[in-house]
Amino acid sequence: MEDIKQFEKDLTFVRNFLNKLPEEATRLSKLISCKDREQEDLLHHIEFVKLPANQGYTAYKRLHIIRNERREAKDLFEVVKVTRDLTKDNISVASLSTALGSVRKIINNSSSKKYTPREITDLNYISNK
Repeated sequence: MEDIKQFEKDLTFVRNFLNKLPEEATRLSKLISCKDREQEDLLHHIEFVKLPANQGYTAYKRLHIIRNERREAKDLFEVVKVTRDLTKDNISVASLSTALGSVRKIINNSSSKKYTPREITDLNYISNK
């Protein structure tokens, strides 16, 4: 029974994961666009303002941070995209929800199963667990 319950937990995790992929892709796409705009703002600032050395270093550090945040978002977006594309035709959240419902039904039914002997009538079942 523990194996079935673990399978149910795993199936729930997969369904929830697949369900959030479109939302995560949208969030990451917006984040990448935001980081692109921040980068452009900072580059234009550097282009049009003559900065003393300390402010130049501050601008460099800020650009470095923006670029690293953008790279992290782009890498994660690629992973989400590959995963979403992989499951687009084969697995749907609806089919996983249906399978999850069936697994939960099996779990619920297995805890209330009773058996009545057909041939060996002198067997007594007090508890069927």
